[in-house]
Amino acid sequence: MQTAIQILCGSNKPAISDPGASRKRPTRRRGLCRLLKTNMTMEAIDRNGLSLWRRSGSTVLNAWRGVKTTVKRDRSVLRSFLCQKTATALLFGFFLASFGLMSRAGTPFDPQAFAAAQATGKPVLVEVVADWCSTCSAQTSILSDLLARPAYKSYQVFTVDFDKQKAALKFFAVRDRSTLIVYKGKQEKGRSIWATDRESITALLNKAM
Repeated sequence: MQTAIQILCGSNKPAISDPGASRKRPTRRRGLCRLLKTNMTMEAIDRNGLSLWRRSGSTVLNAWRGVKTTVKRDRSVLRSFLCQKTATALLFGFFLASFGLMSRAGTPFDPQAFAAAQATGKPVLVEVVADWCSTCSAQTSILSDLLARPAYKSYQVFTVDFDKQKAALKFFAVRDRSTLIVYKGKQEKGRSIWATDRESITALLNKAM
């Protein structure tokens, strides 16, 4: 088409051999040439624009696919992270519950029940514990093993809740948790605070035997 335009628009002047040619024809021809050239220019712009639009669309699509892939990967990582945290929390809760049950192995302290136990003349152990206390958990773990032995079967155990039984703390003159007190009848034979080694706890139990 460009060749046809060049042939058509090669000269805007009338031929010398035709002096009587009309002046309006070149004007019309020039107008037609400009129109054809303009159309070709617009077609080129349209083709370039379409190509650019396609390239831009492809870039945007690839970027969107990358975002989706990143989001999926992040979701997978987050899901794995949450599963690990949930499992850790459940395991930690299980151990806390186990320690809480161990610390309540004895009879909850009651003044009347304690006086009755003293009246029997048998050894009595008072443990002051808190559910959140790791030292208390270590103590009760050792006590659970020792008190299961035949030598300490005669022990009666009373548990004082450090957070809730404030009157009992005053009764025993206790200032801190992880306190162990042993009685033989109505006489106190010994006490320990923060002891977590088996030897010292065994020695304390033996004082009231």
